[in-house]
Amino acid sequence: MEERDGKKVNYRQGFYTAYDGFGDVKIRQKHNLNMRAVRATTQSKMPGGKRQQLQVPSRWEYDTIAYEVKCDGMLWWRTCKKHSSKRVRAVVSYATEPDEYVGTFGVVTAFCVRVTRCPGYVKNAVDIR
Repeated sequence: MEERDGKKVNYRQGFYTAYDGFGDVKIRQKHNLNMRAVRATTQSKMPGGKRQQLQVPSRWEYDTIAYEVKCDGMLWWRTCKKHSSKRVRAVVSYATEPDEYVGTFGVVTAFCVRVTRCPGYVKNAVDIR
């Protein structure tokens, strides 16, 4: 997949244990997200939503907001309102792998800020910006 500025981002299967992990397995099992949410986060054009980590310069953080939208009524009387929201963050490492065919490391993790497990609406949000 590609991030918002056209840079290639690898999405690996990874692994997850209680103490360690990365990639899709950790993102799904620990943080209740999926590849669609990660793609939307890395492609988000939210102002300030892309920044280089100071501690590890080869890593970049991408943020977006996922909204829970609730609707009432039917047809012309249908109204929808944003009910709640969560900030989603994806961390991508652009450190080069030794294998020339692999390229960069890719997605390390993705999570909702200030919670371990994202609410279900986040990974299903159509309105991830």
